[in-house]
Amino acid sequence: EQKQVPPTAAAGDDDATKNTDGYEGDAEARHQRRTRRAGSSAAAERDYEEDDDEEEEEEEEAYINPDDIVDEFEIDEDGQIVPDDDDDDDDEEGEDEDIPTEALCVCLSHKESVYSVAFNPVDEMILASGAGDDRAMIWKQTRQADQFAEDLFELKGHTDTVVHVRFSNDGTMVATASMDGTVRIWDAASGRCSHVLEGPGGSAEWVEWHPRGPVVVAGFEDGSSWMWNATSGEYMQ
Repeated sequence: EQKQVPPTAAAGDDDATKNTDGYEGDAEARHQRRTRRAGSSAAAERDYEEDDDEEEEEEEEAYINPDDIVDEFEIDEDGQIVPDDDDDDDDEEGEDEDIPTEALCVCLSHKESVYSVAFNPVDEMILASGAGDDRAMIWKQTRQADQFAEDLFELKGHTDTVVHVRFSNDGTMVATASMDGTVRIWDAASGRCSHVLEGPGGSAEWVEWHPRGPVVVAGFEDGSSWMWNATSGEYMQ
């Protein structure tokens, strides 16, 4: 009596199983590679689109509206502006041409811009000036054309720009208004300061004399006007 032997797996079955597993692993790897390539392609496509957008923005920014052009220049090979022959001619003409002037007198003692000039109503040869160098000056004109004025008095004491100067109607006093917030009264014959008149604070912007007496009125940056007796220096209500 023969014994039945149970069937055994063929020798190649294990190898087949192993091959199947390897194939599935390779398929998964290929799938991952495809996914990565697809992702890389999508990223590359996005980068390409962004580059296009940036180029379009640069082109839009580089566009020049003809209405915005102020002047045009010719550029040489080295990137330098080629000078215009007409400009050279204009410069040469300007250097050779004398500038005519009708000035009767020139005052040069101020070191900064002059903001106010006033003539003495009694003697038109005497004038006063105020400037950005914190000073006022009393001058005397010369009678010859193109001559420098004679400095009579330097009115020093203000600590900021002298914006306004005025002679009294009898020509004996000078009032100066300054951005330091004060008005000063000066003796026109000696240049001596007789009174320092304090305002409400802030810059004094103008000063004027009463037409019939030694009364001075000044305006300040806050819009107020103050009045003093210039002889005594007292504030007048």
